[in-house]
Amino acid sequence: MAIKGLEQAVENLSRISKTAVPGAAAMAINRVASSAISQSASQVARETKVRRKLVKERARLKRATVKNPQARIRVNRGDLPVIKLGNARVVLSRRRRRKKGQRSSLKGGGSVLVVGNRRIPGAFIQQLKNGRWHVMQRV
Repeated sequence: MAIKGLEQAVENLSRISKTAVPGAAAMAINRVASSAISQSASQVARETKVRRKLVKERARLKRATVKNPQARIRVNRGDLPVIKLGNARVVLSRRRRRKKGQRSSLKGGGSVLVVGNRRIPGAFIQQLKNGRWHVMQRV
């Protein structure tokens, strides 16, 4: 007794295993890689007290495909410019009276640059030749 369409069903199953399984594997790999980026960015942001968005945008994901089932995560671990940490503003200190003839110990009358929630003494903002703004620090 022959079953109708048995050969067709076997052929369909073999075709599924050639394309669908590797495709599903690639999707799963990409999902794991993107969640790894999110979780590690959250952890780094917590430890360094930097916004998560700043950390996350420094990671790049090269996605897995059916032909190459490997996802590659590349992270820019270079220094993060201070200017990206938030609004930069100069906070002037209240003037204190000194004895006659004494000079201020701090340059700029005790003003300090504040970027986000960080105080940076001896710092200033400068526009570079390429048009970007950066925070510089006197040494």
